Amino acid sequence: MKALGEEGTIAVLGRFRHDCVSAASKLSGRYTVMEALDEKVTAAFAAKVDTGSGPAVAHAMVEFAAKCSVGIPTHISSAKRKRLLDGLSFVTRDEDLKPTYEAVVRVREQPTPATVRIAFELLGRLQGVSIHCREAWKEVTRSLASASTNGRAVAEALQLERHHTRAVGRSAAARVVSRPLLVKGLEYDHVIILDPTAYGAQELYVALTRGSKSVTVISDSSTLPAARMEVHKKSPSRR
Repeated sequence: MKALGEEGTIAVLGRFRHDCVSAASKLSGRYTVMEALDEKVTAAFAAKVDTGSGPAVAHAMVEFAAKCSVGIPTHISSAKRKRLLDGLSFVTRDEDLKPTYEAVVRVREQPTPATVRIAFELLGRLQGVSIHCREAWKEVTRSLASASTNGRAVAEALQLERHHTRAVGRSAAARVVSRPLLVKGLEYDHVIILDPTAYGAQELYVALTRGSKSVTVISDSSTLPAARMEVHKKSPSRR
């Protein structure tokens, strides 16, 4: 698509996070997913590291890493990832992969922030791996490092990391995949809107007004149906 190669800043917009992650994975790391500062997926993983069993943490770590990137399933198949959860053997004959496999097994045996951090970083360095959920990846890496150094829970370290981001702001990326809610108030040179028929009127308005030079709409039809207005019910008054 020509719009993806335009000069300047570009935002690809999807309605939900899974839409954004799916689109970014197809773009092979050229675009990064913009995350909500209260993203539940990252928080759930942090809580799993704090409270899960060794097999559960090891499995969750590899699954999280795989969903944030392209290439990890090539080295660790879904069948092997299930073996982690079931506590079965988890080995490889590939000498280049052995350090990563051993680090993952170490997490299963000793699920601490320190062991998770080492294995997580090795997963990201595997040959052919490109990370498209870079904000989530960095947030997890920093939280694991903080928890390892300061002895705090990963969930607590994650909250501190998010407070810091709110205070100093996030780094602007030239190529992002995001949701309208997250780019409200921001401007890009070019905007590409995925499946506009799924949007509410307010979301569609935000999406259509983010591009200063061009807006590309991906749709099966040249005519869009009227978008629905979302009505927010008022809370009942208290007496």
